[in-house]
Amino acid sequence: MSKRPWSVKIISWFLMIAGVMTLISVFISTNNPEVMEIMKKSMIPVHVQIIFSYVGSVITFICGLQIHRGKIAGRHLYIGWTIVSLIISLIVTPDKKMIVPGLIFSATIIFFLFSAKATEFFRVE
Repeated sequence: MSKRPWSVKIISWFLMIAGVMTLISVFISTNNPEVMEIMKKSMIPVHVQIIFSYVGSVITFICGLQIHRGKIAGRHLYIGWTIVSLIISLIVTPDKKMIVPGLIFSATIIFFLFSAKATEFFRVE
């Protein structure tokens, strides 16, 4: 296996940590009545939001783990999940400007995951 580029190390660890932290955050938030009231105001039922959040955190962790291991499927899963999340956000977010920072962040991650060094790292699978 070729040497893991720093960008891939940072991204993979970030995704794994973010997945775990989101999982904990969702668990804690579902026990907060104020958060539940806010969630009820969405056009998506609360239970669907909660399931989506749990699934999203697990997928984020898996993406990070697979990327860290040099599995090209991790890159593809990250892109696929980003697209699904973006589509859902475009449907349910009233102020579309709120999506822009996350979109820029995701695009930056994708840029680094497809850099020449990263591509070489994933190619050696």
